[in-house]
Amino acid sequence: MNKLDRGSWSPDIDYAQQLAALPWRKTKSGKIEILMVTSRISQHWLLPKGWPMTGKSLVEAAAQEALEEAGVRGKMHSKPVGKYYYDKLMKDGQAVPCTVDCFALKANKLLDEWPEATQRERRWFTLPDAAAAVYEPDLARMLSSNDLTKKLSV
Repeated sequence: MNKLDRGSWSPDIDYAQQLAALPWRKTKSGKIEILMVTSRISQHWLLPKGWPMTGKSLVEAAAQEALEEAGVRGKMHSKPVGKYYYDKLMKDGQAVPCTVDCFALKANKLLDEWPEATQRERRWFTLPDAAAAVYEPDLARMLSSNDLTKKLSV
């Protein structure tokens, strides 16, 4: 399967809204690491993400996705620290263009058991390693940005 690379945002496309948690921590040496999970089917590395949830803000929904998909809890930032675009491949084979708002979650607890533990792998990555590991080109761009590093270094 080829990567679907439409590049960055295009004003001619109607995007579906998604949200993601960007769980992060600082190592003892001061490096930033982010927690990523594999997708259930393709096993590609990605951020815990999903669709908006009725009755929850985007931040609350991102925290829920982090708990369900990665078994991580922490302090959520109230504003997105980044955004990326990708084509979500649906079960019927259609590609739905999506915009994903990413909310930082400063990790303070990793659970030994969580809802999707048997369906996903999780792993800590440095930002450069995460950018190299992801399948989605625009997510790699966001993870490589100096702007993201500055926002997480606060």
